[in-house]
Amino acid sequence: MTTRTITRTITRMITRVLNEAVRKAEVAADGDLTVRVEVRGNDELGRMGGALNRMMERFDTTMTEVRDAADQTAGAAA
Repeated sequence: MTTRTITRTITRMITRVLNEAVRKAEVAADGDLTVRVEVRGNDELGRMGGALNRMMERFDTTMTEVRDAADQTAGAAA
């Protein structure tokens, strides 16, 4: 394998993982807070995916708590 081939292969691998993370972030930005990134490994990209997943879990939990509080408030006001 030449250096050029190795470089292209690594670049494709990194780009593929980053593109998946961007697609999932866009889905979340459109309102689907249940979306998760597939985490592969413990390198920087894997850690980023894990952090994105934890962030989405917290957003989803927070939004559920806000909805529940709003429902309780509306029920008490009725």
